[in-house]
Amino acid sequence: MYKYHKVVLTYSAIAELSSSTMPFRVVACAAVKENDKKIGRPTTMDKPTSRLNDILEKNEQEILLDWMREQIASSTYRKDLLTETELRKQSAELMGLMINASRSGNLTDITRPEWKPVLDFIAATSKTRAAQGFSPTETATFIFSLKQPIFTRLRKEAGSNASVLGSV
Repeated sequence: MYKYHKVVLTYSAIAELSSSTMPFRVVACAAVKENDKKIGRPTTMDKPTSRLNDILEKNEQEILLDWMREQIASSTYRKDLLTETELRKQSAELMGLMINASRSGNLTDITRPEWKPVLDFIAATSKTRAAQGFSPTETATFIFSLKQPIFTRLRKEAGSNASVLGSV
């Protein structure tokens, strides 16, 4: 039987987008057997980068393309306020900032300095979009919609091998 715990990037990390005070937070989650401590499984990251970062870097263009398709197909896409070129530029910038921040291996504490550029970008983009006439929901959807392409890529990388997700 598995129990779910928040851990410091032990086995699996996922980007979870939330509507907390910052519209984005990264949370490490894991399915951990109750007896993991007994069998000596580590509880902290042993290396500075994570499997998630490796997957993001390796699949950056595919994730970005999937994300763009989802955004353009969304009912919240406002081509009257934002061109596809500008949307692609913003999406690529956020993706790049997230990859840079995740290189540290820290996917649990967005208050750390490596996440400041991501948070600054989200704040600036939110402010700009509000001034352009976007609703808060439309702006949040821009950020939240990245989750599905990342999850899809994680599942594809794992295939039928659940232990791959456990190493993220």
